[in-house]
Amino acid sequence: MQRPLVCALFLSAGLSEAMRLQPRGSPSPPPIPPSPVRPPGYASGSFVEKLALELIRSVGTTLAAWLSMRALLSAGAELGSLLRANHTREFGSLVANCSTRFDDVHGVDEVKAELREAVAFLRDPHAFARLGAQMPRGVLLEGPPGTGKTLLARAVAGEAGVPFLSASASSFDEKYVGVGASRVRALFAAARKLAPAIIFIDEIDSVGASRYDESRALHAQTLNALLVEMDGFAQNQGLVVIAATNQARVLDKALVRPGRFDRILSVPPPDINGRRALLHRLASRYVLAEDVDLELLATQTAGLTGAHLANILNLGALAATSAGKPAVDAAALLAARDKVLFGLARPSAHVTEKERALKAVHEAGHVLVARHTPHAARVEKVTIVPYGNGAGGLTMLHADDDALLDHSQLRARIDVLMGGRAAELVEYGEEGVTTGAEDDLRKARTLALRMSTHWGLGEALGPAGCERPFEQLSPRTHDALDLEVGERLRAAQARAVSLLLAHRDELRAVSKALLAQDTLSAAQLDEVLSTTLSGSEAAVESVLAMEPNA
Repeated sequence: MQRPLVCALFLSAGLSEAMRLQPRGSPSPPPIPPSPVRPPGYASGSFVEKLALELIRSVGTTLAAWLSMRALLSAGAELGSLLRANHTREFGSLVANCSTRFDDVHGVDEVKAELREAVAFLRDPHAFARLGAQMPRGVLLEGPPGTGKTLLARAVAGEAGVPFLSASASSFDEKYVGVGASRVRALFAAARKLAPAIIFIDEIDSVGASRYDESRALHAQTLNALLVEMDGFAQNQGLVVIAATNQARVLDKALVRPGRFDRILSVPPPDINGRRALLHRLASRYVLAEDVDLELLATQTAGLTGAHLANILNLGALAATSAGKPAVDAAALLAARDKVLFGLARPSAHVTEKERALKAVHEAGHVLVARHTPHAARVEKVTIVPYGNGAGGLTMLHADDDALLDHSQLRARIDVLMGGRAAELVEYGEEGVTTGAEDDLRKARTLALRMSTHWGLGEALGPAGCERPFEQLSPRTHDALDLEVGERLRAAQARAVSLLLAHRDELRAVSKALLAQDTLSAAQLDEVLSTTLSGSEAAVESVLAMEPNA
């Protein structure tokens, strides 16, 4: 078989180069046999080699160009399908007739009063035009998660009897530039066809954050499209845009200026009256036992949102069902509240008797400092059962709805936080102090520092205060605040130690009761302390024999 021509050419060239590089005096290589006679028209080796390389290069370039064009055409087809699917793709939803009403929303009466104007505008837009008034083009609802911002927007649509178009801001953008802007335009175009209507955009900070943030550059086109659509008020007759966020501070200034979102309404967690109304409304769906006191539960859930309250009732119902109870009782709801606030209780966690005794003394210290310190919150429950959030024990204090705290209340809070460490000092001395007070010390230090920096209640900065981060302060100010915070915590610990030494019998009685039952309610604590004061040992033993309170 005849060898390929190219291989023969490479072999011939290699031999020629080897002959040329041989040193002088070396033996001559064997003679190369004469090449066969080539037929007429046969090309030289160098020309064929160049021709083959050019052919390979041309074919490779053409193939690469074809593959690139195919990828671009595929991407263009996908982008086109995304743009054409703006009206059909499920990035939003439409509710023609909302059944939600303002009566379904509790705890935010002031916000509802403001939104009633939007309802009146949607019902009769011409009534405002007669006097030259213009309704706000947008309403921004700002507040923590779970406070009912979406429910409020649906209630506006339900009260006005208009269609409710909702979309999450995070669903606007895709991996292709321009899709988000196209979807914004499509949303407003659909709303104009249904006007009067409400457009609700949830979590608007996803696309509405400041354009000065370089990390938000990909969302700039979407934000610009939203700004343009909200500016065209002449085209948006009968439309009200409602948006929700829990980070209003990051929104672009052009978005929240008058003429776009000109009303920013804060939606806080419900107060005691709102929680009471919410619990009564939510509880109508459940079978509750006679011992359930919704008024008491409302006082025990200060600071929680409507979503938290709904979760508590649902968890209580699940626990009661699993236990085979005929109705949801107070114990199930109390356990559900503790689970929402503190995590899952772990009574089966392995704890040595020494650790249990230490925890009992520690928690008893918190209890007694809270009981005997003026302006301190009252104790609702104390336990030495570990919880899922890492707490080895808990002293649950009553939380109220007070927005303002005075100096004596703040000092009382620090004293109660230092009560656990103080109890260890009283019972075990300095050598017996444990690491169990780590979280208490962190909270006390944070509170003491805020007293000096944020609230101007210290001597280091006086009434001027300072809200700059602690690490950004000058060394002199830093040292002064360190000294003041340390003095404040040492004084609180000294007050707690002095108080516990004066009530050492009560400290030991509460510790003993905790070791016997693991958990004590406020009523059981009252019994333990009252019998301790009376000095009746038999009465104390009867209290310890009570059924443990979950």
